[in-house]
Amino acid sequence: MAVLVTGASGHLGNNLVRLLLSEGHEVYALVHQNNEALKDLPALRHVHGDLFNPKSLETSFSNIECVFHLAGKISIMGDPDGSVWKTNVEGSFNVAQAARKAGVKKLIHVSSVHAYDAQVTPGSNRQRLDTLDESFPLLQLNSAAAAYDISKAEGERQVRTQIAQGLNVTVVHPTGVIGPFDFAPSRMGQLFLDLKNRSLPSLIAGEFDFVDVRDVARGLILAWQKGNSGENYLLGGRTATIKELAQIATDFTSIPPPSITCPMWLARASAPLAEFWSRISRTEALFTRESLATLQRQRKISSAKALSDWGYAPRPLEESIADLYTDFSRRGL
Repeated sequence: MAVLVTGASGHLGNNLVRLLLSEGHEVYALVHQNNEALKDLPALRHVHGDLFNPKSLETSFSNIECVFHLAGKISIMGDPDGSVWKTNVEGSFNVAQAARKAGVKKLIHVSSVHAYDAQVTPGSNRQRLDTLDESFPLLQLNSAAAAYDISKAEGERQVRTQIAQGLNVTVVHPTGVIGPFDFAPSRMGQLFLDLKNRSLPSLIAGEFDFVDVRDVARGLILAWQKGNSGENYLLGGRTATIKELAQIATDFTSIPPPSITCPMWLARASAPLAEFWSRISRTEALFTRESLATLQRQRKISSAKALSDWGYAPRPLEESIADLYTDFSRRGL
């Protein structure tokens, strides 16, 4: 079937494209320019469109069975120029509206676990939960959460306005994605490269739920094939500390991790200085207040709904990290 992927050159996007092509689908990628992540895929068809030009989207979506909307802007430094909001909210609405007008049969919208308000208890008569699931509400606009998190919540709301107009939409919420074909690389990919190259000064105390990028890609296809309109699904893997990830990396590379683990209180105290230096030096901050807040999330993540409805089954993190390093080595990194 003819399907189209926005954000196809990203880490999740190019893994999804590879999986769709391997299953015999006619795959289109909405791109602005050619990208290393897609250059080895001759069967992939490129179409040019602009998230902020609804007419170009509507034209690109003509005769498309399913649109996978992955395009978005990630930030751990707020939204100083408004591009995070513009991309994740306005762009998402434009995609959904254009899909409806073009007669697309299904839209898979990729939100994020960060869109949920993990600080509240869902339901009026329920005890406080230790596990985050799909019953939790989305963040509100007046939340004190990070700009990226709020933008993903509002972007999802904007997409959902098109359901009432007849668009079939299923929403997925991945957790922290790791794995091969990480060309940029992503922040997590860079962490693993830094561990391999011994360029990481210390580890940071904290934990998060991490999932293989290929399992999320499989989950997106399952959402297309089995997801009901209006439903949302968390796609997670396993909760692990940064120290645990570093140890798994060591098991594969035989390179010992940093001996120092920076306590969270010290990292939080140092974060404003790290952010300041990042701005004036125009380099990527090792950590920021927003990224540290992510590592302090206290709830476990449940993918039970996707497991029950689709048979979603993420692989071990050890396999994900081994395959990531194998891919880095193949590309000379």
